[in-house]
Amino acid sequence: MDMTTIYQLEPDFATIFKENSRESIFEIQFSNETQDNNRFQVFFLPQRPGVYLLAPSAKLLNPVSGFAANDKRRPVSIGVSTTPIFNRAGIPYVNKYTGTVTATNNISDANQILLRLADVLLMRAEALNELNTNKTEAIALVNQIRDRAFGDGVNPVAPTATQAELRDIILQERYVELAFEGHRWFDLVRTGQVDEVLGADFPELLDPEKWLFPIAESIINANPNITPNPGWQ
Repeated sequence: MDMTTIYQLEPDFATIFKENSRESIFEIQFSNETQDNNRFQVFFLPQRPGVYLLAPSAKLLNPVSGFAANDKRRPVSIGVSTTPIFNRAGIPYVNKYTGTVTATNNISDANQILLRLADVLLMRAEALNELNTNKTEAIALVNQIRDRAFGDGVNPVAPTATQAELRDIILQERYVELAFEGHRWFDLVRTGQVDEVLGADFPELLDPEKWLFPIAESIINANPNITPNPGWQ
């Protein structure tokens, strides 16, 4: 099945987060009217009305290691607090799932996207690159995402990129495209880069036991071909 006949990349990145866009494949529905509230944004928003426990990292805010200065995704993904809505101005915060914010309240009506087309296109690009069978298509898929972020042909992937270079490019593209959507940790585990990317700031994550869940002992006992995950031997 060609998913692009059913789903489409939204031309405007901001549209994705206005509920049930053409790009969304699996989205959890929330509504303040029916008391089906999404309270997750409280952890993102600066005080008040939030508690600001989760904030954009310095790496993501850096235009070299994170969002480029001309990346249209940056202001959609990261907001900057203003008064009087918040009690302090100039604080960067996660902006994708804020819901409706007013000077006196934040309405918890933002849906949560679990899977969208851009994620799938980048997964396909990664698979093609790892198989090393169709670099041209892999680059074209990444460029679809980049064209939306920067403008058509403004910041394309070079056709001369090697497999190793393209691997890093795709991982970086997922980092900024899917920021705060719950994919980064799994990307780092899958590509074996947890220690390289997070080890300096979170040395406790250097233990492979933190990377994977254990396999149940009953499953291992039932099948001698199954071995424990690394760190759980």
